[in-house]
Amino acid sequence: MSLLKANEDLVYYAEGTLKKKGISSLGDSGAFLFKNQIQSLLDYEASLPRQFNINLKGICLYHLNDYDRLSMDQKEEIIKHHGIAVEI
Repeated sequence: MSLLKANEDLVYYAEGTLKKKGISSLGDSGAFLFKNQIQSLLDYEASLPRQFNINLKGICLYHLNDYDRLSMDQKEEIIKHHGIAVEI
């Protein structure tokens, strides 16, 4: 099962069984960078929609030290696939 399908199933469960308005999904990118799979990370980020057609808030998390390993072009490529980018 794909991650998107799993999240879709969670949304329907939250809305139907739990009577919630949707879900928030936190995704940690650290595994890609730990395994030095930067191109896989870029491909994965590009495969995700900027907005979902279901009640799902997708939040991608990057540790600053991991993020700093990316080139400026790679950072820009990741940011353009997100509606909002926030540095904390």
